[in-house]
Amino acid sequence: MTRKASVLAAFESPDCNPFIEDADILTGSCLETGLRLEDIPESYAQQVWMAVGLSKDMQQETDNRLDFIDVPAPRGFDRSDYETRKLQPVVTGKTPPSRAGGPLASDLRSGSSGKPQPPAGLPPVPTGLPGNGTVTTGGIVAANRFGLGARPGELEEASVDPQKWLKDQLTYDAVRLPFAMPESHECVLLRVGIFDNPELQDVVVPAIEKMETLRQKNRTRGIPEIDDVLNEQNYQGKLLFQEIRLRDYMACTTRAPFAERLVRFWTNHFAITANANTQAMVGDFERVVSRRFYLGKFANILVRSTFHQGMLNFLNNVESVGPNSPYGVTIGNPPANENLAREVLELHSMGSEGGYSQADVEELANALTGCIHGFAFHGSERVGRFLFEPLLHEPGSRLFMGQEYAEDNETAGQAISILHDIARHPATIARLCRKIAAHFTADNPPQGLVDNLISAWEQSDGELLKVYQALVDHPLAWDNTLEKFKTPNDLLNSAARAVGMEHVYGEHEEFSEYLLYLLYLDLGQFPFTPPTPEGWSDEGPDWAQPSPMMARMQWANQVASRLGTIKPSDLLDATVGSDISEDTAFWTGGAATPQQGLTLAFMSPEFQRR
Repeated sequence: MTRKASVLAAFESPDCNPFIEDADILTGSCLETGLRLEDIPESYAQQVWMAVGLSKDMQQETDNRLDFIDVPAPRGFDRSDYETRKLQPVVTGKTPPSRAGGPLASDLRSGSSGKPQPPAGLPPVPTGLPGNGTVTTGGIVAANRFGLGARPGELEEASVDPQKWLKDQLTYDAVRLPFAMPESHECVLLRVGIFDNPELQDVVVPAIEKMETLRQKNRTRGIPEIDDVLNEQNYQGKLLFQEIRLRDYMACTTRAPFAERLVRFWTNHFAITANANTQAMVGDFERVVSRRFYLGKFANILVRSTFHQGMLNFLNNVESVGPNSPYGVTIGNPPANENLAREVLELHSMGSEGGYSQADVEELANALTGCIHGFAFHGSERVGRFLFEPLLHEPGSRLFMGQEYAEDNETAGQAISILHDIARHPATIARLCRKIAAHFTADNPPQGLVDNLISAWEQSDGELLKVYQALVDHPLAWDNTLEKFKTPNDLLNSAARAVGMEHVYGEHEEFSEYLLYLLYLDLGQFPFTPPTPEGWSDEGPDWAQPSPMMARMQWANQVASRLGTIKPSDLLDATVGSDISEDTAFWTGGAATPQQGLTLAFMSPEFQRR
């Protein structure tokens, strides 16, 4: 094996990419770009050639980029299964239209019965969850806390063997999307081709046509979408909405909700906000990072997230120049951009209490210089692809957290080595294990569970599958207290899994993108747009504010108005079990109309929490 291939062996390994079946392919897969100097315009490189004494005619190796292997379509996906498992309206003829079943609201006044008013803000924790034969407490916890909300019949499925039901979902096939979307490098090609270099129109136009073809194919699968034709003016916004629709569709139809929740956990952990530079890349980030590496070692998902085009754009590493790099010396030795390095340390790994210093941030930033994607002047074959650019890389060895890393001016191997060690740092392990435990159990998770996850992490050298299995096996993960408050996206997905997307997101397939935008905006969590690189909050009090709770009530009333004759008790039986709390039974059963009863059912503590 050549030295270059050896340097990157830890990165391009079977563990890193589970879809590489032939190990021999690794000898031809590396981060080398072989970028030829003649491909760089005179304005960019003339002084560099003079400064470093290089010739335009020097030979370089073939361009080898950070690409992913295509994977087959998922097995076992059937839209008809989703349709038959929605909660269907039931007309019994026994329920008067003026009431939802149970006593009328006028029969039981809160003032005379001593019953409390409907809870405001964060709903209280309910008691008396079911365990009646076919539906068990474990099945309810598995479907709602670990999953995305129960579909009709799912509580019974999960109750047979909750732990096995969850573990069986942990496969790569379970999270592969049943539809195709453009890759990030194609989206970058469009952006830089349209706005930076009109000469690339000969490759931009075919890329637009490909994207439009994909959109039309996705529509045949039943994904709601308006019929505007994609073009260079609207493609980014159209693609973002299509990504959101497809993502919601996957969440509402998947038979592996635990796996899907884990994918979303990692997308939120390595948060990228859709903006003018990244909105066409956020969906691809989830596909090629979270979905493809959520079961592997944490080191691999950390490396792949760091080098994804969306992350390189979002945290400005494409603009980072080593002060003493060949290009840096020609522009006055500016310091490297620290955004990506700082967030890798503070948010993606060990956290602000991890013991690193400002000098360590600077060293990691220098190691990451040269990690960019191709721009228009690199040519159409390289635009949007990951590139390691030696002309931008800060030369020399790095001293990071007391350890020295050898100089490497030809590959991204220096940065990769540092990232692998960051992934194995005790502070990283402790922080990530606590975050996983908090996501699935409580905002303040039991330390015994966290310690158990840390042990599983250390014993497996960061193999995430082992950590998930340890989570599912630990008794503390099954303490049925409904501590977690649903985020808006969780709320929408859980409702749609129960009653159908058309009722939750809109009644018509041509549901306006503007109305969809308003729905997410009102609830406070527009997909792919976390407010900071830290991602969306996972703690209940951040979502249970007066204005968002009123928005939830208004949304619940709109959904209830579309459901017609579904009884509140049927909704609750199918999603959270039949043995609901006395307060929930009182308010939903005593509603004046079915619509009011359904609104209160959606707003009940049992449905609002997981």
